[in-house]
Amino acid sequence: TKHMNVWVTAESAWMDMIKWEKCEYIAPQHELKTYPMWVGVDLAHKIDICAAAKLWRTDNGHVHADFKFWLPEGRLERCSRQQAELYRKWAEMDKLILTDGDVIDHAQIKSDLLEWIGGENLRELGFDPWSAMQFSLALAEEGIPLVEVPQTVRNLSEAMKETESLVYAGRFHHSNHPVMNWMMSNVTVKPDKNDNIFPNKSTPEAKIDGPVALFTAMSRFLVNGGGVNDFLSTLDPDEDLLIL
Repeated sequence: TKHMNVWVTAESAWMDMIKWEKCEYIAPQHELKTYPMWVGVDLAHKIDICAAAKLWRTDNGHVHADFKFWLPEGRLERCSRQQAELYRKWAEMDKLILTDGDVIDHAQIKSDLLEWIGGENLRELGFDPWSAMQFSLALAEEGIPLVEVPQTVRNLSEAMKETESLVYAGRFHHSNHPVMNWMMSNVTVKPDKNDNIFPNKSTPEAKIDGPVALFTAMSRFLVNGGGVNDFLSTLDPDEDLLIL
């Protein structure tokens, strides 16, 4: 198959982007603040793009999501010209925050994130302990309710399936964020023998940090507020595979 002008081997593009683009816009901020919220962050890259996702559940069973992205400005000199042009365009649109230097500025992300989630009914903030332990300790000092969400099939497969189901059912709302839209189109999957899935990408520049942040938030939403979900409890811990 061919996806985004890149041949994809043994994997397939995951999200139906026509359905994703048809999702309704999120509710007004003053309304969303009255609902429970889960946050996911993906800070896997110290020299590349980082992402955060906010997810709310409203009384009618719909889910609303918004996103935020950061990139070290020095990265613009080390990626392709086409990629750099995209990043600059998004930065000019205030859809991508460029941090000073060649390495991501965790202090700035912490400050931006605390402001972004301030005043919300935050239930949990999920993070991958493998890549964000120091960052999480800084957030813990601010009293943020943190939960470790390792990036494993066990944690992300059902979250991906729930996201897809909500999109197909017309019950998922998002902010039509251009960076997230691009990243969602980059997600590929290769189901295992048990039909579990995990987010992958076809090329190094096909970033998927935003979707991973969303699936991290969705994973905690399913465990701690998303209704009946016995998937995690049925998995054998010995079969829990770390893919990244």
